[in-house]
Amino acid sequence: MIRDQSFNFIQDKRGTSTVTTIIIIFVVSLLFAGASGGTTFYLLDQQFKIQKQDLQDQIDELTKDKEDIKKELEATKEKLAEKSETADWKSYTNSKYSYSIKYPMDYRCEATNDNPLKCWPNDYTVHLRTVDSYSKIQVAVYTGEVPDYKKYTAENFEEYEKGSTKFTKVKDKSDVYIKKGSTTYRIFIEMEDREHPTDFTDIFKTMLSTFKLN
Repeated sequence: MIRDQSFNFIQDKRGTSTVTTIIIIFVVSLLFAGASGGTTFYLLDQQFKIQKQDLQDQIDELTKDKEDIKKELEATKEKLAEKSETADWKSYTNSKYSYSIKYPMDYRCEATNDNPLKCWPNDYTVHLRTVDSYSKIQVAVYTGEVPDYKKYTAENFEEYEKGSTKFTKVKDKSDVYIKKGSTTYRIFIEMEDREHPTDFTDIFKTMLSTFKLN
């Protein structure tokens, strides 16, 4: 009888131990699964973030490429338009000051040392009494101080770029300054004839677009 009870007690203990072991294994499995799941979720989240950033980088690159292509197309269209408009223009090159510029066929031009190039329309010669009274587009080159700079302040100027050339332009005026080292190139409209004003604005802009430093 006593042996039967002892045997039953041992069996109960073994059963309890087995159940406890199973419970422990189950809990450990759950903890491991949870940890593995958390790790997996973290890794997937990190991978998603990386992929999202890569996609955004690709979108940014495509957007930049699109903008660059658009600028190139606009520049090409502008050059073609200018080329078409200036196809029959004459070209003036100044080897001393290393620049060139185009001007209309029907314009009269002269060059001097102090003011390398002066251009004005022949059409207006019948209206004007003397050569000195001609209003004209002028290219002046200064290797030292630029006299007219003194009458302007920094607020009077604005910067803009055309191709590889950077210009400093007087706001609301056809008066442009281009600097290269110690040399200043000034392209402007000189209105000397107030009785017979000439609108050079469009021609000035087109001539300016053909200006090149050699």
